[in-house]
Amino acid sequence: MASWNRLAVAVCGMPSRTILPGALCWILTGSAVAQSENAGNGEHRKSVTAVRALVAPRIDGKLDDIAWTNAALVDSLHMVKPDEFGEPTEHSRFLIVYNDDTLYVAARFFDSDPAKITAKSMRHGSVALSDDLLSVIIDPFERGDGAYQFELNPNGVRTEAVYTTPTNRNYNWKGLWNGAARVDALGWTAELAIPFKTISFDADSESWGVNFSRWIGRKSEQSGWVSRNRAIEPTFLGRLYGIEGITQGNGIDVVTSITADATRTHADRRTDSDVEPSLDVIYRIVPSLVAAVTINTDFTGTNVDIRQINLTRFALFRPEQREFFLQDADLFEFGNIGDTDGRGTLDRVAGQSGRPYFSRRIGLSPARESVDIVAGAKLTGRFSRWDTGLLNVRQDAYAGIERKDLFVARASLHVLNESRAGIILTHGDSASNADNGLVGVDFNYRNTRLAEGRSLLGSLWAQQSATQGMPGDDVAYGGSLSARNNTGFRWDVRAKVIGSNFNPGVGFVSRSNVEDLAAEIGYTWRPTDGKFRSVYAGFSAERIEKIDGGLESERLFIRTLELENRQTDRLFTWYLVQREHVAEPFEVLPGLIIEPGLYSFGSACASLSTGAQRDLSAKVSGCTGDFYDGKRDWAGIDFTWRPNAHLGLAASYEENRVRLSESISRTTLATLRFDVSFNVKWSWETFLQYDNVSDVAAANSILRWVPAAGRELVLVLNHEQDVSPFRGPEESTSSNIALKWRQTIRT
Repeated sequence: MASWNRLAVAVCGMPSRTILPGALCWILTGSAVAQSENAGNGEHRKSVTAVRALVAPRIDGKLDDIAWTNAALVDSLHMVKPDEFGEPTEHSRFLIVYNDDTLYVAARFFDSDPAKITAKSMRHGSVALSDDLLSVIIDPFERGDGAYQFELNPNGVRTEAVYTTPTNRNYNWKGLWNGAARVDALGWTAELAIPFKTISFDADSESWGVNFSRWIGRKSEQSGWVSRNRAIEPTFLGRLYGIEGITQGNGIDVVTSITADATRTHADRRTDSDVEPSLDVIYRIVPSLVAAVTINTDFTGTNVDIRQINLTRFALFRPEQREFFLQDADLFEFGNIGDTDGRGTLDRVAGQSGRPYFSRRIGLSPARESVDIVAGAKLTGRFSRWDTGLLNVRQDAYAGIERKDLFVARASLHVLNESRAGIILTHGDSASNADNGLVGVDFNYRNTRLAEGRSLLGSLWAQQSATQGMPGDDVAYGGSLSARNNTGFRWDVRAKVIGSNFNPGVGFVSRSNVEDLAAEIGYTWRPTDGKFRSVYAGFSAERIEKIDGGLESERLFIRTLELENRQTDRLFTWYLVQREHVAEPFEVLPGLIIEPGLYSFGSACASLSTGAQRDLSAKVSGCTGDFYDGKRDWAGIDFTWRPNAHLGLAASYEENRVRLSESISRTTLATLRFDVSFNVKWSWETFLQYDNVSDVAAANSILRWVPAAGRELVLVLNHEQDVSPFRGPEESTSSNIALKWRQTIRT
């Protein structure tokens, strides 16, 4: 072993003018090799001990730094998809070192045909599914229900995410880190530098949860260091030892920005302009306790919502995209409400209903118009077995709603290895002047260490709100139990009751005065050979009743067949049976009224999509059947074209044809997204949307310059044009242009 290490040091010290020294260095090094340890339940949990680097590596994608010669080595990756625990078709190696303030990870990905390595993305934060990719997951607290994820493609394009639940990631989180990659004759190489200032951690912890994975785009193949149930999630990670004596410096991030904008309202021919500074300060009091303050918060540059046409009488649910609210968002999750893995409850909006805290209720009006946030403060921490989160935001006055403080407090205690129990408190109502408060308790059970990679998840929760002028019937409670197995049988049972006056002032409720029961069962078959990767069939059922008696909604969703071939092309057929009790007339579309009554109807649907790894991928879907007392036909098409790393084009079009009695209505919704990446620093994104329900066409265009992580210049153009033939060409039309510079200063 000593002679082997001497040879490795000699080779790695050679000048790096050719590929050979770097390649041999990778082959020969790895003195701190990953091991496995008994997890206490008969399983062996992989572990690796990081090595302290005397000299930090330069992040340029080359693997010729002396720091890598004695780095910890991880190379025992196995296939996760398509065949879990199979042998990967290509060999992969990861190296890990660290110093006082940064964790460094390097990767050597061998490839038998380097010319086919795919890298179609060149804009940070946006990696195409067709790209080759590396991923590093870090859970410094080893809690199993939250983690950080860092991804890099062969162009050196960075993407980061935070797990808000063990199965849900939010890619709108922005953590500062650095990475670089290069393609060579052996495959491709990458280097990552993750500052300890970017993440929270327990300075006294002996180990961190960690995982490493590789995605080969052209093969739709994923390999990983640790996996369970054909998935890579925070619930089951390897262990990283040896991280000690690290620091976050002063732990202060000062994020300054200044925005100059002008808005033209064409109806009254008025132009308003303004220049506004904004300040965010993030202070890591200790590595596991973070305080954040925002003043005159500005969200210029945040992606716009994708429009939806609502054919129901209930509200829609849209995800959070604003960075301030995404920081440590996992600490505020409650009761596993809305936590699904792609199937779950039938009605996705009903599944989210009952959330005590939903950050999109803050700083946005019910009509989804921006409301100024004067200031906000957040304190989040993880201590031993406790997670805590405090949030207070001062929202400015709007449309008769007074300026007010909105408050959320959350605490949870980790119990039974993977489970936790908690409490949540809120005060204030973002859309009303009435006094409002809420208290809730929850218990979330998780056991991912059952035989054969099975898992069992469950939850129990209860809440009570108190709203001025709304006494009584103000409780909500529910629970769930599921076995989300990716092979064989899977099932899910959920129930909730929401009182008629239950009113979470900063939460989300789509239906009140209801009892909601949902269940799913299905079976997944994964052939070891042949043309298909997976075959799935199953059904879901949901019944929502009024508490005071009577049906509101009932659905039976029969998934007759889901096929996925080795190229990830998919065929999906299903049949939906519905019963709806309409108590009051509602306008499903302009001019189309659904009268009170009990309706039973069904529709047959099919969808065919091609694998995302193709230069041109497409999806065609359609449904036909009854709709209340009439008929409905729906068709949609989506396609994405990425000819190279500089250009990307995505378009979608959907049309509904609804016939009720003697009336016929057609709805159309069209989107077009055009991305140009000049290089990894300069990009131009344009998003166009139109629907004939609002008769408004909208354009959002962003020119973005990112010279380095933490610095950004954006030029944003928004334009809305009323295209209704019944109104004048300038009625309800507006334009906005904004220029914003944002910079993070770290100490």
